[in-house]
Order: sequence, then structure tokens, then C-alpha cells
Amino acid sequence: MDVKPPTVVETTLREGEQTPGVNFELEDRLKIASYLNEFFNGKYYIIELGAPYANPPYSIDDIKLVRKEVSFSGETMSHCRAKIEDIDLALKCDTEWVAVYAGISEIHLKHKLKKTREQMKDIVAKAISYAVDHGLKVRFTGEDAVNADTAFLKEMGSFVKELGASRYSLPDTRGSARPDCIADMVSAVLREVNILVDVHCHNDLGLALANSIAGWQAGASGVHVTINGIGERAGITSLEQFTLALRVLYNVDLGFKFETIPKLVQILSRCSGIGVKDTDPIVGLNAFTHKAGTHIAGVLSDPRTHEAYPPELIGRRRSFVVGELVGRHAVEFKLANEYGVNDLNQELILKITNEVKKKSHEIGRDLTESEFRLVASKILGKPIYGQNGCDAVVLLKERPGVRREEVWKYLRNIDGVKDIYETFGSYDYIIEVRAEDERQLDIITDKIRRSKLINSTETLVMISKWRWR
Repeated sequence: MDVKPPTVVETTLREGEQTPGVNFELEDRLKIASYLNEFFNGKYYIIELGAPYANPPYSIDDIKLVRKEVSFSGETMSHCRAKIEDIDLALKCDTEWVAVYAGISEIHLKHKLKKTREQMKDIVAKAISYAVDHGLKVRFTGEDAVNADTAFLKEMGSFVKELGASRYSLPDTRGSARPDCIADMVSAVLREVNILVDVHCHNDLGLALANSIAGWQAGASGVHVTINGIGERAGITSLEQFTLALRVLYNVDLGFKFETIPKLVQILSRCSGIGVKDTDPIVGLNAFTHKAGTHIAGVLSDPRTHEAYPPELIGRRRSFVVGELVGRHAVEFKLANEYGVNDLNQELILKITNEVKKKSHEIGRDLTESEFRLVASKILGKPIYGQNGCDAVVLLKERPGVRREEVWKYLRNIDGVKDIYETFGSYDYIIEVRAEDERQLDIITDKIRRSKLINSTETLVMISKWRWR
């Protein structure tokens, strides 16, 4: 396949903030930008730092400071409407690029902009010309390009190129396109216009990744992504899914630090308040968790039997669930590798396996780590100690007179803090903590309680999890 590697256009700080309920503070922006830059590992990319027109002067100040404090290996971009006053605000942000957008489909022209094609072109011409004259690199985004008339889509490409735009972004604004439609759209433009094309694919039907890959294969040079795919409505293409798919499926290694993905997603989760689902690809808790006995036996023989890529590639490790479907291979491996219990005879292993299956059937779910340890300890006649997974709930009282915003900021920056709930009653907060083992749990809870903001804490270690169907 003779397709050039794409330029990743990272837009968590712009598109990502359009996620309902998300509002990044300056501290969040600096942290997300820094971790993104670490992920890109000195390679070129374009990062949208925000929309200066959204809430001036604060939005401008935030973009300027992030631009100043982070030594980006790529180039930065501000996002603007096709308005001269927006371009003036972008000029204050010191970004190399400005993205100028306007709707080009008939439904957007008629019902959103209430403009004719010629009127819209005149508005766009003034904005792009102004930006170019003031030394900015320009990307034009034809909003709702997927639903635009093909002839007009190509006409707009030629038009903005003549005005001085370097990139032409073709978004699937409603997230309603098929991969073949994205490919046809990109190909149609590139056959007639010599311009760098981007694709920006929304995920309303779960096709954002497939559509982005189709656009890239058709010749798009830029693909827009966000961490964990956050964004307007159902979000857009996920940074980690797109870049890893290139590596695993197409052998396109862009040189990024994939092992930083878990930390990157964790930082985003803290800053946005949006958690990661257990079933999320790549970053979800279950991504490398195996349950069925035959699957586990295959993985123990050769991980390629049931894994698309090794977890170590992204700084993770595989794990095995013990329940009704467990086999003796999983039990033996778990005891040896996670609890340091070796050299057991097959009779004992089979006895533990059967007891695990029985217990799982009785309680109607898989066993927790603590429950597995109890079963194994009882049969072995000696205690075994946990080395893998330790969850807890911390009940917290804040000191009188402190600002809750300070407490919130302090807590969310502690590694291992998963979710924070503000409450009425005897405690001010309930905090969910996830640790690798008991030792790490002690470190996390110590960090929580030693702050001058905190009056008292009580830690409850989880030993069982009940689910209702």
C-alpha cells in the first residue's frame, strides 16, 4: 500500500472541550498538552490549543500560556469562525496555524448560516486573505463536507487554495458517513485540487476510526483525533486507537511513545471527569483480561492466539479472571506469577480450580482477588498474599474553612484516585481508589490524608463486588 504516513492533528483541547460537562482549567490544559507532547516523542504533529473567540480574554490567555510553557515538537493551531475579529484574536495567541471554518452543505447554508454559496464564499475569502496577509498558516474546514454537493466541495477546495490556505479539512460533522463515502469524498477532492486534506470524523454511529482510516488510505494527509475519542456528542476518532491501528494493522510506526498511553488517558480522565469504561479498546480494564479457560490456555501457550498486540507495547500487562469458566492452567499461572506460589502438584491445582468454579456458581459472578486468595489459602492450609489489584473506598472530611476547589484539585492529581464524589452527611467526599497492591494502596491513602486540607479519613478495602442483573 503506497500511502504516506499521516499527520496527526490532536484536538483534545479544542474538540475535547466540546464534550458535554467538560471545562478545562489552565492547569488541565498545561498538563494535557505536556503529556501529549511526551507521547508524540519529538515527532511532528499539529495540536489545536483552543478557540480564542470562545471566552476572551481567558481563552486567549490560556492558549498563549500553553503555547509558551510547552516546547511542542509540532505546530500549534487556533480555531476560528470565518470572521476578521476571530482572526485578530487568533493573532494574539501566537499559534502558527489558524483553522477557519464555515458550513458548505446546503442544509448548513440554508438553516444554520442562512447564506447563499456566493455569500459564504465572500465571507470565507475575507477571513482567509486576512489571516494569510498577517502571516498565519491557514486550514479551511468545510463544515458538514460529507453532505455537501461534490462539485461545490471541489470548487471550495480550489477556491481556498487560491486564497492561500494550505490544508482543507473535510469533516463528517454528523457522524453519519460510511467508510466508502469518506474515501470517495477525499479522492474526489484530491483528483482535482493539489492541497493537503484532513478528515475529522465524528463517532455517532461508532465508525469514526474506520472512517478516518478510509480517509487516510484515500490520500488524506491529516487525521483529527482526541484522547479517548472525547468530543461533541459521541466524540471523534480516538488518538490511541488510530495511532495503534496504524502500528498494528498497517505497520506504520510514527515513532510515538505508546507506553505512555495509560498515563495520558488517566490524566485526561482526571481533568475531564470522564472515566474509562472497562470494555474500552486499548485503555479499558478488560482490554487484556482473559476469562474463558480455553482462551487462557491459548494465551499461555502463545499470546497471539487471543491478543492483537502485546500489552507491553502500551505499558500494560495481561490478567486472568477466575470464575465458572476458569481452567487449571489459569489457576496455576495466577498462583505462580501473581502470588508467588510455585511447585504445586496437579491434584492441588485441580482442587483449587474446582472450588473456584463452585464458589463462582454459588455467588453468581467471578471471584474477586481477595475471594480467590481465600479459596486458595483454605485448600493450601496457609495464607497467600495479594500482589495484583487492591481497590478501596476512602471516606474523607475536609478541614473547616477550606475551599472545595482546592481539595478537588489536590485529590485528582494523586495517582490511583479513580473517582471523587462530593457528599452530604458525616463525610464530605467519597473517593474510589485503585491500586496495584496493598503497598501501593498505603502510599495512595497516605498522600490523601497528609494534606493540610484534610481533617480525617477512613479507608475501606473492597473484598467483594456484587452485581444485580
